[in-house]
Amino acid sequence: MYGNNDLSAAELFRQRLSYKEYGYSAPVTPFDLWYNKPLYGRVGVDGSVVYPRENYLTRLESNTAKNIFVLNFVADAFSDFRKNYIFMQPYDVAGTVFESLVPVKGYYNPILRWKSYAGNIYDTFVGEYLEVANRKNKIISFGDYLTAFDKYMEEFGSITPITLTNYLTSTLISPLISGIMIELSSTSHAEDMTKELFFMEQNCFECYTSVAQKFGFKIDKNAPWRLIADLNSPAMQGYMEKSGVSFLNLYDISYTKTHETDISYIKEFLYESYRTYVESNPDIFIYEYYGKCHRTLTKTITREVLFEDKFLDQYPDSFWVGYYVKMLANEQPGVLTSKEVNDLIFQSVTLAKNEELNEAKSMVYSAFNKFVLT
Repeated sequence: MYGNNDLSAAELFRQRLSYKEYGYSAPVTPFDLWYNKPLYGRVGVDGSVVYPRENYLTRLESNTAKNIFVLNFVADAFSDFRKNYIFMQPYDVAGTVFESLVPVKGYYNPILRWKSYAGNIYDTFVGEYLEVANRKNKIISFGDYLTAFDKYMEEFGSITPITLTNYLTSTLISPLISGIMIELSSTSHAEDMTKELFFMEQNCFECYTSVAQKFGFKIDKNAPWRLIADLNSPAMQGYMEKSGVSFLNLYDISYTKTHETDISYIKEFLYESYRTYVESNPDIFIYEYYGKCHRTLTKTITREVLFEDKFLDQYPDSFWVGYYVKMLANEQPGVLTSKEVNDLIFQSVTLAKNEELNEAKSMVYSAFNKFVLT
């Protein structure tokens, strides 16, 4: 029996364990993004959560209609690997993925995916959370909206983070956001039988893995159609050097650190979502009930319309640093005590008020940083 998502939880666990131990048999050691390197390409040398700068991306040559991008040095390495493999491999692979190694997936834009995801959070917050116990009737101003959202995140932030930092390190998004991975098939990652029969049991699979390693790529153990740039490989580092980066400075040059942009995205999301909410729900209607089926309108309250100039004046960067700390504390419960959270808010807000915003962001990052490069 092979693992797939249609099995019972217990049987799926057994089959996944079996695949983990015995499912991959090629002599070239793969990367295991499920168990050993889940954050590979998403965490820098210093533990910062990162995502690629788009000006360092290059389009891959592909027969598909899609524009597929990866970091420039990865594209160069793949081009050479593909040519070398097609020339060297001796087997009849007509009609298979291994015939021409055509890429079908590459870099996923993490910001676009976060914005879509944040929209889903807004829908749940407004459409469900605020409807319970008439919480919506307490939302008169933007400050009320922020307070309610903070309480919502206290309850759900650990499973639905709003910060880019914790979203990009969750299982809610594909590792393809790293910009260093290429997929040659759209096969489901859940189907272990497909991995074995159509990939690992093919005569050419050993050749595929060994040539890939020669050019600085590892195979994803749980998705053998996915190539991962091995940043520690001398071969891949050669391509990095040609593009002007090294292993030590790659994440400073070709990537953006999420703690540098988190606040701006949270700020934009909350301001724009509040405006959307007020446009759709400008008034609060207060009713008095009598009997079982009758009510009468007793009061109408108009919600605050917050214009951008007032928003920027009333909610400066120093405010958002403190709110950011609260969001991280909600998303990573137990990392800091309540006292440590309050102390961090005071210290980071003080820095921001003294026009040392970058120092404040670094302080907050250091307090919550839990990631280690693997």
